[in-house]
Amino acid sequence: MLVILNVSLFSCGESEFEADSRKMAKLMCKEIQVAVRAANGDATVKDELEKVRSERDKLKEELSLKYQTEIANEKMRKRAEEITSEELAKCK
Repeated sequence: MLVILNVSLFSCGESEFEADSRKMAKLMCKEIQVAVRAANGDATVKDELEKVRSERDKLKEELSLKYQTEIANEKMRKRAEEITSEELAKCK
């Protein structure tokens, strides 16, 4: 799933690419945090979890369209994975 999400995180400019990658990773982190709360029996987070998932899916679609010509670039895909790993490591 992580690789699939990162396929949409590409850009011609490094700073824009990194910003979009970090934005996606932060949404993924938030989704993980809310899912953990839901798994621990917090019934109040169901709507929040759906909202975060919807926001993540929307961003994924936008980035896929925005960067469709860069999707096949192995270097960019690896960089997106690195950024995502860095951000998820900070996720608590």
